Formats: sequence, structure tokens, C-alpha cells
Amino acid sequence: MKKVWFVVLTVALLGAGLGLWSFFNRPAWSTRDPEVLALVEKARGELNKLYYREAAEILEQALAKDPNSFAARYFLQRAYSGLGRAREAREQLELLKQKDPATLTPRERMLLDLLVLRRSGDREAFVSRLLEYQAQYPREVELTRLLALTYQEAGRSDEAERWGRKTLELDANDALAYNILGYIELARGRFAQAEEQFRKYAFIAPDQANPHDSLGELFLITGRFEEAKRELEAAVQANPRFYPAWRHWSDLAVLLGDVELAKSATRELASALDLKPEERPVVEATALGLLAFFHDQQSLLLKAAEVITKPRDEGEFFVVHAAFCARGDWAQAESLEGTVEQAVAAGTPGSRSLARLLPLLRTQRLVSQNRFQEALASAQQAEAAFSFVNVWQAESLLTAQCWKALALARLGKKAEALEVLAEVSATNPRFPLLKRVEGQL
Repeated sequence: MKKVWFVVLTVALLGAGLGLWSFFNRPAWSTRDPEVLALVEKARGELNKLYYREAAEILEQALAKDPNSFAARYFLQRAYSGLGRAREAREQLELLKQKDPATLTPRERMLLDLLVLRRSGDREAFVSRLLEYQAQYPREVELTRLLALTYQEAGRSDEAERWGRKTLELDANDALAYNILGYIELARGRFAQAEEQFRKYAFIAPDQANPHDSLGELFLITGRFEEAKRELEAAVQANPRFYPAWRHWSDLAVLLGDVELAKSATRELASALDLKPEERPVVEATALGLLAFFHDQQSLLLKAAEVITKPRDEGEFFVVHAAFCARGDWAQAESLEGTVEQAVAAGTPGSRSLARLLPLLRTQRLVSQNRFQEALASAQQAEAAFSFVNVWQAESLLTAQCWKALALARLGKKAEALEVLAEVSATNPRFPLLKRVEGQL
């Protein structure tokens, strides 16, 4: 139930490119050292494949040779973002902002302009500026693809699809455009259409990890676990350090209830992300806690929650909250909900994701308290907050639907409850919470 960060695609589209800008006659980069430029181009190739760790290592070499290189620092910021190394990414951004605009090329000024706007959190201003650039340079594939992603992140699927298809009109072999279109269809719950787009992506880039990982994620969401395993095996064979695939291996372990697989997958995930020793136990505990929740292993859930002393993201908050509910500690559960609410109000990093989580946490507590009328209303709010765009959101949505069904049944509406469970089964007949709730009706 761990989220899959959309930053992966964001980094690819801003980080890997804004391509070879045909509309600039001046040099693309202010850096003149051919060795540094060669390293930058090599790193961009890795970023195009979403290989962030490999790109970061190359760009660190480039900056060691030329600490003033805008290109190396710009793409290193992107690589760090893709790895979830937010502090290092912010440091690189601050150094970029200190650059004298007069020393930058037009391309570099544009990239910095877009980057600063995006990091400001002002999505409206960012989109407005991006549309201005696209209107000036309507045949630039990187701009249309970035617009598709930006609208997708905002949940505006129709606009996202329009720009994704515009990208393919300009370049029918644009691999990442197929990936974006696949996730648009996934968010809509149109699984066959999503698979079609992901298979086109895999056809264009068969030797890369991400197309297989995208297919694997689709199969996890829809309960096709054997196919998910094959695709995830292909992903890590293509690149053993491709961390999203190891995250999805962990998701597979959670859904199957395989404790040993969860432990091995999270070890590989921590290694791929090069996490600090103190960070690694929390990654494993989160996976084991989610596994324990889904498969009704209370002692394992309580043990896992003890490791997560300072929850930061949805998965960690969910595990700790589930443990409070399992112990019947309603005051602590409500207090944790208050902590999440404060983080959302403060606009802290990840606040949009935590805002989605809040009604799910409330539903979890209300169901465990047998307050089914309130739980029903809260479950409906949680159901509306999520989509099928990734494993974490899909599991959250299906969990909300299962609790909705349980609340309906306890309120004497068994026929409606069975209809909801049929909807869950149609999406993922092997969703572990499904059988548990069916047994309680």
C-alpha cells in the first residue's frame, strides 16, 4: 500500500530534457568543457530511462570537474528529486538560483524559470508559463509531454490525454508519452486501455526497466500477480538498482502475505535508494505493517508500528494508525489524525497525499469503533479521494470500498454491501481485505 511517487515521471520530463531545442541558435549550455558536456549527455540518457542513481553518479563526476556547470547542477537536482533526496535537491536548486542570468544561455534561463515556478508550488503560474513557452514553440515534444504530465498530476485527465496525444502526433515513438497515457487510463480504471499503452511503451523500449515496471504495477492493481511477478523480474533484470520495481516487489509481498519476500524486497529497495542505516528499518516495518493489516496478523502489526516512531508518509501513518485501532486506543488514533490534519493545513511536503489519506484513517477508526453510520459517510469520502493511478491509491480505494460494504451490511443494507464487494472483486478478485470482509457479512 506504499505509494509510487509521481516525481519519477516529473523528473524524467523536466530532468531528462526539454530536448535539443531547435529554436535556439545559441549554444544550449554555458558550459564549454567537452568532457563535462559529454558526461551531461550521458546522464541525460540515463534520466530518459528514469535511472536516477546512475544519472546522479555521472553528474557528481561532472560537477567535480566543473562546479560552475549549470547543466550538470540542473540535472543533478532532477536526479536527486527522482531518488527522493529532497534536501540535496533543494540545495542544488538554491545554488542554481544564485546564478547570474546574464551568464546563462536562453535555454538555461527557461529551464531555471520553469524549475523555480514548479518548486514554488504555484501550479497555476507554472502551467501558465509552460503554455506560453508551448505557444511560442508548438512543435517541441518536451513541452507537450510536460503539459500532459502536469495535467495528469492535477487530476485533469482529459487535458492530460489531449497533450499526450499531441506529443505522439509530433513523435510517434515518444516512449514516455505512452507511459503517461497508460497511467491516465489506469487512473480512470480502464485497465485494458492502460495495458495497451504500456505494451506500446515496452515495444519501443524493451531493454529498459520502467516499461516492465509499469505493466507490473497494472497487474498488481488488478490481481494478476503471476504476470506482475514476471514483469517485475524483467524490470530488475534490466536494472537491479531501479528502485520503483523493488517498491512494487514489496507491494506484491504485501498483497500475497509473504513476509520473507517483503523483507528481501525492502532490503533491495533500501539498497537501490542508498538509504542511511537508520532509515532502513522503517522501510521494512512499513511493508510488514501493511502486510499484517491486510492479512489480519495483529502481533506483527503492533511490532511493525513500534519501529515507526516518526511517521512521514501515507504508508507509515496508516500502519501506526492501524496499530492504535487494533489496540483499541481511540485517543491515540484521533491524535494521529490531528497530526495529519495539521500537516495538511501547513502545506508540508506531501500534504496533498496526506489530505487524501485523512478520510481513510477516520474510516479505519470508526469501523473499529463500530460507529457504522459515521464510517459509511467517511468511507464514501475516502473512496472519492483515490483513483487507480498507482498501487498505493488503488489499495486505499479498495480498502475504503471494503469498509463501505461492511458499514452498509451492519446498517442492514446487505444487498448494497454485496454490490460494493462485487465492484471490488471486478477490479481485483485477490484483494486480501475482500475475503475478510465477505466473511463478516
